Amino acid sequence: MNRIDHRTYYLLVLVVALVLSFAIYANTFANDWTYDDFPVIVNNTDIQSISGFLQDQYPGRPLRELSFLLDYSLFGGEPSGWHVQQIFWHALNGFLLFCVGVRLGVRNWLAALGALLFLVHPVQVEVVAGLSHRKDSLQLAFSLLAFWAYMNVGDDTPTRRRWFALALVAALLAFLAKEQALILLPFFAGYELAMVPRGQRFLARDPRWVMGLLLAGGVAFLLWLAFCGGAELFITQYPGHLFKMNIHNGTLSTYVMVVLKSWAFMAGKFIFPSHLAIEYVFPAPRSWFDPWVVAGAGLLAGYFVSLILAWRLYRPFFVVLLWTGFFWLPLAHLWPVTSYFAADRYLYVISAGVLLGLGALLEKISFRRNVAVLCLALTPFLMVLSWNQNKVWQDNLTLFTRAVQVSPTSSGALTGLGEAYFLREEFEQAMAPLQAAVMNWNAPLSYFYLGHIYEMKGETQKAIRHFCFYVNSKGEVSDTVATKKDISQYLRSRYGTECR
Repeated sequence: MNRIDHRTYYLLVLVVALVLSFAIYANTFANDWTYDDFPVIVNNTDIQSISGFLQDQYPGRPLRELSFLLDYSLFGGEPSGWHVQQIFWHALNGFLLFCVGVRLGVRNWLAALGALLFLVHPVQVEVVAGLSHRKDSLQLAFSLLAFWAYMNVGDDTPTRRRWFALALVAALLAFLAKEQALILLPFFAGYELAMVPRGQRFLARDPRWVMGLLLAGGVAFLLWLAFCGGAELFITQYPGHLFKMNIHNGTLSTYVMVVLKSWAFMAGKFIFPSHLAIEYVFPAPRSWFDPWVVAGAGLLAGYFVSLILAWRLYRPFFVVLLWTGFFWLPLAHLWPVTSYFAADRYLYVISAGVLLGLGALLEKISFRRNVAVLCLALTPFLMVLSWNQNKVWQDNLTLFTRAVQVSPTSSGALTGLGEAYFLREEFEQAMAPLQAAVMNWNAPLSYFYLGHIYEMKGETQKAIRHFCFYVNSKGEVSDTVATKKDISQYLRSRYGTECR
């Protein structure tokens, strides 16, 4: 293929990615603000002007806020126009995924197949349709760009230092989109160990230095756990995460089993992308022999076995596995920092590695064309699923209706549905989900809305009781409703009541 043909091929892939993405997500232009859009965009003064951005009243991801600032200057408070940039970043990610695959040595049509599946997969809808989740698409775009640039650093050419500088700048931008991108630095070192001759390496010129640094980090972490309060911090944090799953008296063993189940659960959602929702609440495993727990442990074992085999047999596949594992690590709940045990948006960056890995794996399979034909046959089906999932993001009512259908015991989903009805002034419809939410004892915002509903119905004692439940709940609940201090003052001035 000559130089002109090569450029034309890449341009064709980019055009197809853009056309396909805008076609799949065309119905999101009619969607309203939803979910986290309200605190992150609608009520965020940081994205309304440069001066507001510099004041940083809503600390977040700076690159995401700058992209919102552009949208706000063009479209103001109308959400439809914001989806143009949202879809653009998704299309660009498909193109960059193709570029990375080709640079790794995957043949063009297999890299294009992986990019195609990435673009049409329904699990991506949460990030593409949910405007507040642009952090994930921005992070992936600049992470892929950084990786592509870093692969050029391994070439022994006069421009390698420029490629290195580009890789670091792109990695910094990825970090400013979402701090998970910090994982790129050790990933670069792993890539060099696998693919770059020692004399041409930047970060891993001496493997002993890399291994020593990893060992020192592991020892420091263990010392922090044992002697510097790390273990105590973990013990205080993990029950709160179990509480979100309606597990009120879970032990450390329960937490680990739920973590293993969450891995298998999300793998299942990726393979069979049906009944997708913004929140998943599932029962805790009853024992270590629960099929979900066994499946999660099997995934972990299979991952490490695949790493060893790929290192020996096919290094590009090893690199893709390394990407997948490294970017999954911060979301794996080994430390309880993420909001949920399972969420579609957690798979956005991970799926790029998985689907590129499919293309790399097919390089070594003799019946690759049969598998490719099967994947292409599934593509229209995946597109229809994505199109229909976009409709779920029409507004908060449709979004939380689906969430309750998928996870009927989720306090967050039930509260969200009740809130959606409440804000539409459909108070009778709001009662059932709000009352179901408070039955779990972890839905303080439901008490807030129930208090208002009972007050409007003239049931003063019930209103006071529910307002006091809200005031006495743990932590602040939302930036968009009255604070607990405000409610306490309101009860004192109107009813002469103190919450005890």
